[in-house]
Amino acid sequence: SAQEDRDNFQSKLSPGLNLNTSLKDVTNNYDLVGVTVHSGQANAGHYYSFIKDRRGNSVTNANKNKWFKFNDTTVEGFEMTDENLEAECFGGKFKVKKKEGSSLPEERQRYWNGYILVYEARNDHKTPRTPKKSFSGTSHRRSVGPGMVRRLTMPPRISEPGGANQARESLSQLSDLLEKGEKRGIFTSRMPAPIERSIREDNLRFMQNRDVFSEDYYKFMYELTTANTYKHRSSDYKELCRESVNLAIQFLFNTYFHVRRRQRCVMADWVDAIEAVITVCPTASEWLVNYLSSDGLRYLKPYLLESSSRDVRQNFSQLLEKTLSSHIKHSGSSEINAVNGIVTHLVEMLVRDVPDNVKFSSQYFWSLLMFAQMGPPQCKQLFKLGTFEACFQFLTGVPLLEAAEEGDKNKQKQWTASQTREFGDLHALLAYLILSCDTKPFMSHNTVDERVPSTSTFPSTDLEKMPTQVSTLLYGPLASLYISETISACREMNSSLSLIIEMLAQVSFCCKSFSILVLEELMKQYNSVSSSELKNLSTLLVELLCISDPLQNDRLKFVIEGTKDLGVDGLLDLVQNNQNSDSCRAYQAVKCLVTASSKCSAVKDHLILEPTKWQWAVNWLKSKMSESSYWSPSTDSVLSNEDSSTRTFQRTTSAQVTLDEANAILAEFESDKDTAMDTNNDTDESQMKVDEKDWDLDSIDP
Repeated sequence: SAQEDRDNFQSKLSPGLNLNTSLKDVTNNYDLVGVTVHSGQANAGHYYSFIKDRRGNSVTNANKNKWFKFNDTTVEGFEMTDENLEAECFGGKFKVKKKEGSSLPEERQRYWNGYILVYEARNDHKTPRTPKKSFSGTSHRRSVGPGMVRRLTMPPRISEPGGANQARESLSQLSDLLEKGEKRGIFTSRMPAPIERSIREDNLRFMQNRDVFSEDYYKFMYELTTANTYKHRSSDYKELCRESVNLAIQFLFNTYFHVRRRQRCVMADWVDAIEAVITVCPTASEWLVNYLSSDGLRYLKPYLLESSSRDVRQNFSQLLEKTLSSHIKHSGSSEINAVNGIVTHLVEMLVRDVPDNVKFSSQYFWSLLMFAQMGPPQCKQLFKLGTFEACFQFLTGVPLLEAAEEGDKNKQKQWTASQTREFGDLHALLAYLILSCDTKPFMSHNTVDERVPSTSTFPSTDLEKMPTQVSTLLYGPLASLYISETISACREMNSSLSLIIEMLAQVSFCCKSFSILVLEELMKQYNSVSSSELKNLSTLLVELLCISDPLQNDRLKFVIEGTKDLGVDGLLDLVQNNQNSDSCRAYQAVKCLVTASSKCSAVKDHLILEPTKWQWAVNWLKSKMSESSYWSPSTDSVLSNEDSSTRTFQRTTSAQVTLDEANAILAEFESDKDTAMDTNNDTDESQMKVDEKDWDLDSIDP
């Protein structure tokens, strides 16, 4: 009926209104409580807001009715006056005091303007954001006291101790207040269904994230995963281990790697927990390899290359290495489809994905290196997959072809210094693959030993026939390019330096062509690079000088005496030529000879042929150590002639030890001085003649 329709409409109106009320009789006052400002132009810009704090009252909230400016992560107080409001929100033009000589106009346009204005009515019928009404009765007044307001307005962080429990308590108390408010008629109109549904979904999503990304959940998942590790006697042990690994992998890949405040020790614990299971349970190990070779392949790129977190990339690469090594241990082979599929995918990433993620590629190359170091069969497998030539082409930009020509060097790729720092394991991988090959067929001199006796990563029985791509690189026109890249990398390398040195020494053993290329490039860099980068070059030089083979005397002559044809100074000439301009380089040349002499008598014997030059070098070092500048052993922690960025020699304990050893070598020369000089005079004078004027001991400049 008409009356029923009228009553129905009346029930939907707000209290105080009826169907006979004129809109002119309804007046409401509104307060401005928020302004959203747009700064920029129509097609681009930035948003920030001014918001008035309306929470609580002046007793419980000291910032009540104060304005704040919210600009991204910055929140600062703002004095909302008419002048400031006009300047910040009204746009238009404004005048500035023009500086003398400035070409800018005095009147300028504001490019920021109020975009959204938020008002709040002053009547009592509005729905509050939080139950701010004081209920009648003492018990209700207590429930919204200072402690309650503090908990409702400033909930603790979930990550803080006890934060999760306090947050849940605040939510529970808020729900109780809302329920009581509805019973007392505070909320007179029902929230629209779509908004209510959206809020409920947001609350459920919040509670889910709160529980998933919490320390209690992490601890629960870890205990659940590791609970089955010790149940060896259970009939379902294999299945339990498999499910435990599955749970751990899914949690690590899909949850914890995405946590913003992830902890390095927690990730390491998860990797260790997975390793503990797959090491003792072949079934779990097989499942993990099969998973990573199928559905798990999608995780290789984001977690091994693209992740900006080094901890994530490092833990993922370690997990990958442990997975492959444990499965090879259980099965005895890496030629199975699952393992081969993972390694093949890794090699394909070198061409497809690594160039775009060079700055994060260190862990990728480490994974390939670890696979190669699992044994000769794994090195052979990498050769079959084309890893060697792919790595070289990635490093230099030059394709490694059997018919490669010298002109291909013009295509060489140039990497920045920050990028090349990620290539330590790439150089180590190439070196390790070369060490797995037999170099005897390419030796220019016969010898009893097939390898350098002092270093042998691979026994002679485990060596493989050298593949064509390796021989093409080492003994072809691209050898000098590879040697230059490798020696340059040695200057900044730490962990893999010994592997690179061993490779260069092994290939140089009894091979004249390769030895010449290595020594020429090494001495060129020793003469030209900064003295702060000579430490690793000296280590490499000592190892090459100590190789005992038919080419040793030629190496010693080249390094100690130098060659005028290439314009390269020997170590003794470096001492005199750099005594004033770069005394650090001169000192490191002396130290290199002293270290090599203490390791190999052949170096000491060759120095006998140059007694005047050697005595000059020792006396120069003695004069530098006797200078009046301050020095004490305690300063060694900050002073170093090998790592110093300056060219000035520093008096250190290490330098004193070097001087003592040099004097000891010089003392051994005294007894054989006449014989040594006679031997030197018998040699061809054109080879290396001492200029007595240049090497006058009185010419030393202290």
